[in-house]
Amino acid sequence: MENSIKLRKLRELLAKNDISAYIVGHEDPHQSEYTASYYKRLEFISGFTGSWGSVIVTTKEAALWTDGRYFTQASKQLTDDWILMKMDLEDTPSPEDWLVKILPKFRKVGVDPFSIRYKNFEVLRKSLRRDSLELVPIDQNLVDVIWEETGTRPDLPKEKIFVHPICYSGMEISQKLFCVREKIRKLRRECLILSELDQIAWLFNLRGKDIPFNPVFIAYAIVTLNEVFLFIDNVKLDEQNQILLAVTPVESLKAVKNETEVKGMKACHIRDGAALCLFYWWLEKQIEEGKEVSECYAADELERLQRKQTDFVSLSFTTISASGPNAAIIHYSPGRETCSIIGKNTLYLCDSGAHYRDGTTDVTRTVHFGEPTAHQKLCYTNVLRGQMNLSTTVFPENLAGSNLDAFARTHLWKLGLDYRHGTGHGVGSFLNVHEGPIGITLRAGKENSPLEEGNILSNEPGYYEEGNFGIRLENLMVVVRATTPFSFENKKFLTFETITKVPYDRKLIDITILTDEEIHHVDAYHQRVWESVSPLLKAQGEDDACAWLYQATRPLRDYNKVY
Repeated sequence: MENSIKLRKLRELLAKNDISAYIVGHEDPHQSEYTASYYKRLEFISGFTGSWGSVIVTTKEAALWTDGRYFTQASKQLTDDWILMKMDLEDTPSPEDWLVKILPKFRKVGVDPFSIRYKNFEVLRKSLRRDSLELVPIDQNLVDVIWEETGTRPDLPKEKIFVHPICYSGMEISQKLFCVREKIRKLRRECLILSELDQIAWLFNLRGKDIPFNPVFIAYAIVTLNEVFLFIDNVKLDEQNQILLAVTPVESLKAVKNETEVKGMKACHIRDGAALCLFYWWLEKQIEEGKEVSECYAADELERLQRKQTDFVSLSFTTISASGPNAAIIHYSPGRETCSIIGKNTLYLCDSGAHYRDGTTDVTRTVHFGEPTAHQKLCYTNVLRGQMNLSTTVFPENLAGSNLDAFARTHLWKLGLDYRHGTGHGVGSFLNVHEGPIGITLRAGKENSPLEEGNILSNEPGYYEEGNFGIRLENLMVVVRATTPFSFENKKFLTFETITKVPYDRKLIDITILTDEEIHHVDAYHQRVWESVSPLLKAQGEDDACAWLYQATRPLRDYNKVY
């Protein structure tokens, strides 16, 4: 069905429901970032495939809001029927301001109450009410009506769930329930209702396959002080799961990894690091031999190498394999028929992640297979400096990640440069690769939760020039106790330990910009990569890749590319 026909049908439903505008969010009823195909309503109505966005359709206009990660992608995917609203730009109105401007007073704005958080609904309702507009819940999702008419809507997933054993989870369900109930008591409440899928999966030590790249299952749960209820389609259960009787606070508890989970996350990053070292060695060899390698083929090869590693389960998101100008599209995903050839004289950015039984990875490296320009080296080196600056910072307990974001940007800001995405997100332990309630971002909000020992976050500054190149470097870090000579008012101080094990591209590092301390930091990191990953490569019989890693991790001042 053509986009214009979908919009016409949606507008007919607006009239039937006596509303002048309808809001379509990206989220499913569980407020998931990644959604099952059954819930991809925003994609169906607009054609936009990014992982975040919001749509408003009125009787005459249709607009999509998204952030800087997707400006280029959205401009290519939206038809002329749509207005692209680029969030955070000075001249872009908020959804509320836009509605107030184009709608007459006393009109109604509809939304599916299951696709919006209660808090967001109330904030929007009060904001619109100030300008004499009414936000009303529409129980039947209007996009679903149109989608089901076409006969193309996917079915709800029916995959079996499976147990996440104690050797990986580190805590029995009974222990987790005890902690959750203690939180409920402290809040002077009697029950906790859970709808977010990674929280449910964590609490029950269960995993599933209902959502791409997220090992979760569609369900709801209620925890009282005495009972526990799991609401799930019976078809997902087998005999082993049905005997589990014993069953927010969960979100913050889940984000603090226990000793077993931290150990597992560190271990899987060594195996993932081996796969990535094999990948970059292979890719560099292909290009040096003059072979054409497409972005898609490279992504497939990396997945093949990851699949060979012990306890691999699946990718944790679609691999971003981007060469040249494509790397400037922050969440670029190569199409099979349109992907580019990886060039020798352009930057190549690869953002990949995998789920292993003992943890989840998310790693980005940017490399060059020829001779980078001075400008590219300047940008890359200052992105690297920002990453180092954040990873080595020491901060007091009870500090939110939003207070730390500037540490990653300060060197770019001095050059008048910046990037349009957050610097860090929480990462689950064999769960969602994007995990709340923590993060490192300039935006105050949900990610304002204080950082705690055991949190695992990404550290991913970048720089992007549209139509030219993109640079991003991403490591995962665990929050650890810092050793300080003093303790102001007996406060505990924290810092980060980087657990990613993949070398940087030394030819892109301009050591004349780095301080001696920064050079030492890179050299020390490369030494840890060598000591962690080389034994595994040797055990796998990958001597050539091991030789490549040896050269890649040599001290910066000794840089001499000889294989």
